[in-house]
Amino acid sequence: MRTTSAPEPDPTVDPWPVDQATVVRHWLRRESDAAASGRAAGPAVDAGANEAVPDPDAIGALSDREALDALLRAKPGAANVLARGESVEWYRTAVDGDGFRALRLIESPPGMLWRSLAPDRSPTTAARTILRRDPQTLACEAGVDVDRVLAIRDALDARGGPAPALIALTRRGRAPWTVVDGNHRAVARAIELVDADARVDTPVAAEAGSGNGSTSRPRRAGATVGAGGFPPQPLYLGVRPNPVLRPVLERLGGVVRGLLGRGTHPL
Repeated sequence: MRTTSAPEPDPTVDPWPVDQATVVRHWLRRESDAAASGRAAGPAVDAGANEAVPDPDAIGALSDREALDALLRAKPGAANVLARGESVEWYRTAVDGDGFRALRLIESPPGMLWRSLAPDRSPTTAARTILRRDPQTLACEAGVDVDRVLAIRDALDARGGPAPALIALTRRGRAPWTVVDGNHRAVARAIELVDADARVDTPVAAEAGSGNGSTSRPRRAGATVGAGGFPPQPLYLGVRPNPVLRPVLERLGGVVRGLLGRGTHPL
């Protein structure tokens, strides 16, 4: 069998369970599209130099194992998400404005990469940093391709709607949802959140009759995130087991089995 056929998501079921192969193919298509276009708006995966990235049209012919191997060659960091021994449950879902604000960007050293734009790893914090700083200066200081973020934002403005699905991870319990693929897209969408709030809160100078030459964008009627001004952002969410809770439950299970006279050997 070359491909895994997954049922179409039911919009009435959220989150919708998916298998890892679905996530792998989505991630691989994002890398392949970027390579095919030369990723002009960001750090390049050179399609000529990196033959591990398959042509977008060829992905459907790959087996699940071949697709995973291709992704791990093109994006070695994906091994931290997909090649671990622990079980990960995957879901397709979407987040509204409030849910989006609760996302966290991928972990990085303090003061470097995304943490230099957002010490709290919040996409909206990174968006505000980008909006108030010179992009080239910020890119040099942070080591993040700010121009790519802005190019994605412009593309989303032009066509409307959300960005392609992000990929995020969490653990059972109340762990934050961390974006592991699509951080540039996440910050681009966060700019939309920040910008929408600004359009609501800040009237245009011309409308106010001040004549001071303000370049603020016109305020849209009802352009609040809560009123539907932020199209929900789709994402694939991987849920890992809680590394603390599981041993405790196993130990408690052993105690119960011992009290019942079954010992600790699994049934």
